[in-house]
Amino acid sequence: MTNNFLLDWALMAVSLFNTILPLRLGLTVLLNAERRNWSIWLAGGGMIMASAFFVSHSAILSNGLNNISRGADFWWHVGWVPVIALPFAWYLVVLDYTGLWKTKRQQVSFIVTVAVAILLVGLLLFANPLPSFDQVARSDLSATPEVGGIPLLIIIYPLYIMLCTGLSLAALRRPSPSERMMGDLARRRARPWLMVTSIVLLLVSLLVTWVMLWVIQSIHLSFDDVALTIGGFDLVIESLIGLAIVCIGQAVV
Repeated sequence: MTNNFLLDWALMAVSLFNTILPLRLGLTVLLNAERRNWSIWLAGGGMIMASAFFVSHSAILSNGLNNISRGADFWWHVGWVPVIALPFAWYLVVLDYTGLWKTKRQQVSFIVTVAVAILLVGLLLFANPLPSFDQVARSDLSATPEVGGIPLLIIIYPLYIMLCTGLSLAALRRPSPSERMMGDLARRRARPWLMVTSIVLLLVSLLVTWVMLWVIQSIHLSFDDVALTIGGFDLVIESLIGLAIVCIGQAVV
């Protein structure tokens, strides 16, 4: 991976932790919910999808960041499905939890987020902005659509995840009254954990944005030169995601 034993061990350990925990949490939500409405399916399915992302992440790590193969390219592309779907799923779950679907402000914010999500999906389907794993390893992004020397995906995706996490945090600050019996009590107990989760995910969004921009600035360096730095940031980001998963589990309880 990065040729640093301790860093490689930590990367794989946290990745496997993030694979197992959300899978268990998602199955717990789906199997124990009293009423399985769309938001329950979305929350449980989102956790399972997060586990699926870390399956691909662990596969890439085990294969080696500098080991180019068809399998690595497969997991690289598969991993982007939950990467795009999960922020929007989190935003939808928070909107359902806070009961803010009917407020005009949230409707406008929701429409803007949907528009950015559609733009991102359309870009991936028709503009081929996602480089292959081989191109990433060689720091060759010349084949991807760009604006001002910055790949279009690196402009739109950070905007998308910051919209999803930022609006989720704003919605959690002022939830509407619950219509369920004892619902307000449950919300008061879960809200601090969900607030921490949204703050952590927002921090992850900022870190991902910074790393993407740093990779563009370091494109003249060889992959071996930047692998250690990328591995370090990867460990920080996946550790923060692990913390967010633990907080979600506390909120579910």
